[in-house]
Amino acid sequence: MAGPSGTFIGHLIPGLVFTIWGVWWLWELAGSGRPREVGEPVERTLFPTSLKILAVLIAFPLEIPNAGWEPMDWVMGWHHITGYIGFGLSGVVDLLARRGLLTSRATYLALAGAAFNGAILFYGHGNSLGVEGSAHDILMMMFFAVGIFCLLETAAPSWRLEWFRIGSMIGLGCWLTITSWLLFRSGWDLTDHVREGHVWLRFSWMIMTVAAITTAASIRVHRRTAMGVVVLLVLGTSACQSDFDLVLEGGTVIDGSGAPGVMADVGVLDGRITEVGDLSGRSAAERVDASGHVVAPGFIDPHTHSRGTIFEIPTADNFVLQGVTTLVEGNDGSSPLDMAQWYDSLTARGGTGPNFAMFVGHGTIRSEVLGSDDRAPSEAELDRMRGLVEEAMVDGALGLSTGLFYLPGSFATTEEAIELSRVAAEYGGIYISHMRNEGDRVFESIEETIRIGREADIPVQMTHHKIGAWRNFGRAPESIAMMEAARAAGIDITFDQYPYTASSTSLSAIIPRWAQEGDRLPERLADAATRGRIVDDMVEWIEMRFASDPSKIQLVSCSFDEETAKAFPAEMAGITLADILAARDVEGEVVTADLILEIDQAGGCGAIFHSFDETDVQTLMQSEFGMIGSDGSLAHFGRASPHPRGYGTFPRVLGHYARDLGVLSLEEAVRRMTSAPADRLGFDERGRIETGMVADLVVFDPETVIDRATFDDPHQYPVGIPHVFVAGQAVVRAGKVTGERPGAILRGPGYRNQ
Repeated sequence: MAGPSGTFIGHLIPGLVFTIWGVWWLWELAGSGRPREVGEPVERTLFPTSLKILAVLIAFPLEIPNAGWEPMDWVMGWHHITGYIGFGLSGVVDLLARRGLLTSRATYLALAGAAFNGAILFYGHGNSLGVEGSAHDILMMMFFAVGIFCLLETAAPSWRLEWFRIGSMIGLGCWLTITSWLLFRSGWDLTDHVREGHVWLRFSWMIMTVAAITTAASIRVHRRTAMGVVVLLVLGTSACQSDFDLVLEGGTVIDGSGAPGVMADVGVLDGRITEVGDLSGRSAAERVDASGHVVAPGFIDPHTHSRGTIFEIPTADNFVLQGVTTLVEGNDGSSPLDMAQWYDSLTARGGTGPNFAMFVGHGTIRSEVLGSDDRAPSEAELDRMRGLVEEAMVDGALGLSTGLFYLPGSFATTEEAIELSRVAAEYGGIYISHMRNEGDRVFESIEETIRIGREADIPVQMTHHKIGAWRNFGRAPESIAMMEAARAAGIDITFDQYPYTASSTSLSAIIPRWAQEGDRLPERLADAATRGRIVDDMVEWIEMRFASDPSKIQLVSCSFDEETAKAFPAEMAGITLADILAARDVEGEVVTADLILEIDQAGGCGAIFHSFDETDVQTLMQSEFGMIGSDGSLAHFGRASPHPRGYGTFPRVLGHYARDLGVLSLEEAVRRMTSAPADRLGFDERGRIETGMVADLVVFDPETVIDRATFDDPHQYPVGIPHVFVAGQAVVRAGKVTGERPGAILRGPGYRNQ
């Protein structure tokens, strides 16, 4: 257990002094039966004055080793030392007042206020344990009020102000003493701090300064004494500025570059990393003990489905609790059409906990111009599509995304994707794709992606890359070899993946695209011959992907109305198609296809497809060209039965694959989550722990970090990630979401280069 800190000393000693001093003052007032008059000497007060000087004599030498011996350190940052000096000097001035050299009660009050504020610097710049932010703010407001009343008393002494000041003094003293006790009970663990308290602290110092100046102008007091008071207060005000807003101390810093971790502290000021090293002798508004933990850059998720619920859950709980500090949306060809308007709406609603960025979706643009028709665009239509891509890039899109597996992207030719990618390339964007086929023709799709990169002269990324057909299991090395050859030929190709052997999408993805063209599926199903052709195609796809096993198709949630729901089990979320078929006492490939069509026409369901090989997952994870992305949804806790990737992707890689299986090193795992996606997406100020970078940071325990979400019980948060910061502000503290929303909108190069 660590010993008592300077912050503890700064709580306990002033707390006891304030309490005793306030009680003594109350006794004196009660004994006299009246407030003191201006010019009346103060008696029987050497006892509290001696307490102040004694406090300095005890605490000052204890504080010196923490601050260092350089005098400039005291002036520039060591507010504890400066506060003790001010505390002691105010005691000396008190003695002068007691001897009649300073007889103004107003002067006494101004100096008392200065002493209070000098001591409270320890509280305002330390950390409080067991005290909620609202209580901390109330404390700062009380000091602000004391300052105002001290100022008022320079003009109009009154009984009420006297009683208020005494009550405030006793209350503040008790508060500091209790906080010290809480620190003792916790084993000196400092975990909570509200930076807004500094605002009240600075205001109160300003009030004290005005009070001192007013006093000097309105009563007879020696000019040197008045100037001394002002200088004391100004020094106290300057001492309010710490070297850092936040220091993560004692942790192993894994900086995101892939380099080995090093023991170091990380200092943050104004939302940026300002220093990395030994910061034990430096002042900080908040210090977080990261010993035994890793301090890493905040994780960047290059593929999320969070747009639909970010307005409902702006804190993005299931992502930030994984350590994710940046969400990227607009994947799979789907995005808002008017990106600027969408971003404005997000900002108007108060922003988000993590940062937010987006691609422009090819499918969205194609739907706007061509609807769901299976045809090539005319030249005029293609020009309009180019214009929409250009508009989105200027509004901040990271690049162009396609969902060539989905409607309507599946109707696009490779040439169409190339033409639109050229527009994104002109603005410095990238091309990211849910490829046309991730199953039996996955290698053809890789070739198509490489061709788009080559002919559009644009960096390309295969998102959620996988080998999806069971006959292809074990062929991941061929995919990596294709990427290596393409990169050798000058094509900048990368991929992202999630650490699971199952995907998740709409159940309708099993229905052939030609059957859904033009929104005419019901009409086609009504024709017996056409329906037979649809079922045949579905049976073939189910065999290719699942080896005809309906137990590998698990439902997430369904959109049935009350009437159509009667034909199905009461609870659909989490069960498989095999469960429904067994309940109906039927089986076979055709009835599986019929059930899928029945569900689709009843309203549709989301589904999890268990269809990948674990060996391929690990092989891809070992490739230096990969990065980690969840493809996860922003989830309402406890609702439906989503893919566990939305709760566990990043801790699963850190705990299961890096620590337990040794598939990749911890440093490399962090790189895949930080600098790799940051470099790919153009986030130049994020993804590394370096001086000047934005302070998006995560603290995790490498021995305990792990996912807990499973396919059967997905709504479980991970463990081992106690703290997450976005731009230096805690969005997760002690494993709990704070509710803060400091996230920024990260716009692409087309916006930044205007």
